[in-house]
Amino acid sequence: MEVRVYQINANRDFMGFAFTPLDHQTNNGKQQVQAQFYDLVYEGHISYEDFSYGYYTFEKRGPYRERHIYISDVIEVVASEHMEPGFYYVDPGSEYVKIAFDPTQAHTKEEIRVVLVNAGEEAEIADIEATDASFEDLTGGMIGLHQYGDETTRMVLNRYGREMGMTTSRLIFKGPNCVEAIQGPFFICRTARDSFESLPPDQLKKVLAELRYPQSFHRAGQSITAKAFNPKHKNKAYER
Repeated sequence: MEVRVYQINANRDFMGFAFTPLDHQTNNGKQQVQAQFYDLVYEGHISYEDFSYGYYTFEKRGPYRERHIYISDVIEVVASEHMEPGFYYVDPGSEYVKIAFDPTQAHTKEEIRVVLVNAGEEAEIADIEATDASFEDLTGGMIGLHQYGDETTRMVLNRYGREMGMTTSRLIFKGPNCVEAIQGPFFICRTARDSFESLPPDQLKKVLAELRYPQSFHRAGQSITAKAFNPKHKNKAYER
């Protein structure tokens, strides 16, 4: 069967509709599934058996990495020998309920502009897809958040970079006796509520200047220093 699958994007879910039954989906007191909260995350063919039993798993195609079709998803049946074409809400009570849904209001892709940092490379300004799956691909695993500068700016990094033995990307000096080693790739963005947003142009420039060059690390006794170098002009290796 040919389908399109829509999932609620956590960055726009300020009403808390994700993973809720159909009777929780309301707009001004009336039951309505609001397509503007959804992303089109998959378009293609799946077997009717996989669809009907909820076995189909999306691999890094939506805001939730490698999960089954689940409550609050909307499935558009485009062509099928078993089901009438239309939009179906995944509901825990009735499984699949046919609903009214305007796909033109759903998003096909949402990007944010960030400063992206990889070990041994110059930092760069990048447009990245604003999904959990994209964030996990960039950082190499489950993400964690650290404040960077003001209260609305965040460093998004691998939560278990140290345990995974990832290479140190940057040393962040927070004070005379406070140094944080960031292991693994990371990026800097803005946050608002529970969403991730682009850095404004002036902040992009400032953060890029702060993190642009990789560092060579040197330890002397109990102290550690970091010296920035341009990898295009200097053949230096840096250490963990």
